[in-house]
Amino acid sequence: MKVVKSKCENVWLFDVEKGDSFIKAGLACFMRGCDSTTTLVMANEEITVSLPFRAIGSAIPTRVVNARLPLQ
Repeated sequence: MKVVKSKCENVWLFDVEKGDSFIKAGLACFMRGCDSTTTLVMANEEITVSLPFRAIGSAIPTRVVNARLPLQ
């Protein structure tokens, strides 16, 4: 299981695969107060992705199963 976390450590992705235009995660966890985008570090490469609408600025932690996060 590959785990990736954002540079700000507010986003955690589990079982991650990178596609051409998106990142697919088996489980995505978003902490409180996330911005609309975040930067991930995968294989020494920084990748900026958009977050789901329900996770942006949420007052409670959010999790999404089978998440697809579009690349910026």
